[in-house]
Amino acid sequence: MANCKQETIKGYNAYVDALRKSPSMRMTLVQFDSAGIDTVQAAVPIKDAIRLDDDNYIPRALTPLYDAVGATIENTKKKAKECDVLFVTLTDGLENASTNWSYEKIQHAITECEANGWAFAHIGVGANGWAAGQSMYAGTQSIGNVLRTDGKNIARSMARAGGQAVHYASVTGLAKSALKVDFFAGKKDDTLDED
Repeated sequence: MANCKQETIKGYNAYVDALRKSPSMRMTLVQFDSAGIDTVQAAVPIKDAIRLDDDNYIPRALTPLYDAVGATIENTKKKAKECDVLFVTLTDGLENASTNWSYEKIQHAITECEANGWAFAHIGVGANGWAAGQSMYAGTQSIGNVLRTDGKNIARSMARAGGQAVHYASVTGLAKSALKVDFFAGKKDDTLDED
């Protein structure tokens, strides 16, 4: 994410700003790479969610995508027993450094969480980030929730995700079920300049 650091900061902050429209939300932020999987904040009220800047967001190293997703799923299960969970990943890389979680274990964990009402969405930056989401969510109900973007459009993609997350939090029943399998409302490619 080093080559799109500023756009990632801008995008994450736009995401948090959008979520603040729904004050009952809680936010967990995990930054991951082969130097560590760091839980920056865990289940904090959205009003207390930090904003990213050059000092607290420093991209490093390789992409242990499965380890990061798997560990975050396990930690979230402990904190979100009675909550709706929306699990959003953002990466520009393919899985290339996991040691604890395999593709098969991640697939099982995702489908198990989906069966318990969780929704998953993925924003893939560039060809590798997009392919990572396509691979990780293949065969799950969340496969339609993979959005392709590029370095210059991360902020727009994250703002779109934030708006959809607020909408997701406000709806129930069939409307919520529909969002779980079409989170980005039919939009699959944010590399295009038009909306």
